[in-house]
Amino acid sequence: MLGKSTRQKILYNPVAGSPHHVIIQINGRNEHGMNVKRQVEITDPKGQTHLTALGAAIFAQPILRQSENATVAPRILFPEDIGHSEMTANDILEFYRSEGVQIMVHDETKKSRTV
Repeated sequence: MLGKSTRQKILYNPVAGSPHHVIIQINGRNEHGMNVKRQVEITDPKGQTHLTALGAAIFAQPILRQSENATVAPRILFPEDIGHSEMTANDILEFYRSEGVQIMVHDETKKSRTV
């Protein structure tokens, strides 16, 4: 429960700044029972604000592509709703890369065993 001022100091820094780096590590089992370890490294040389704006642009695509006559029921949209758009994972990766974002995926899969 941080106050607004503290949250802004941590999350908001609107300066020219430096590249933004994100590392995501996932450990688990795939559908074949294999242990999977995946690390995704994302670097945006233009910084956090640019990376955030690109994510918002991707998220807005399904809304922007609707016809003028389409009606949308009021609701809250979540990032996982992106799966219902026409954009594939490859489309999204290509979009980020075309904007200068570097994405590296490291996969390690091993047979699981009971000990």
